[in-house]
Amino acid sequence: MVDTDPIPAVSPLPLPVSRGKMFFVGKQRSARHRHQLAVGELVFHVFIAIAHFERRLIAERTRDELAAARARGKRPGRHPLDPEKIAAALELVKAGLSPTVAARQARTGIPP
Repeated sequence: MVDTDPIPAVSPLPLPVSRGKMFFVGKQRSARHRHQLAVGELVFHVFIAIAHFERRLIAERTRDELAAARARGKRPGRHPLDPEKIAAALELVKAGLSPTVAARQARTGIPP
């Protein structure tokens, strides 16, 4: 019996391969790309759904961790700047130094 299937079979679990802007799974099938076939579209949508799910999990975990830190009395984020250091840096800028150099000399980025 002769195999008359014009589209050759690929391995059962091919690895995804990215080539430029096209997305292929396994070998390319004639002139039609895999993402244009129904199965390719399904696989593409499954990957997108998994990526969306992972993104939402990361956001949820981040929110939970920030809430837990606040409950422990922590203040997540950048430390407030010391008013004395800000005043010293502004005086250095008025004296002619660049803001970057003045901030370094006044040590405004270092917490008290």
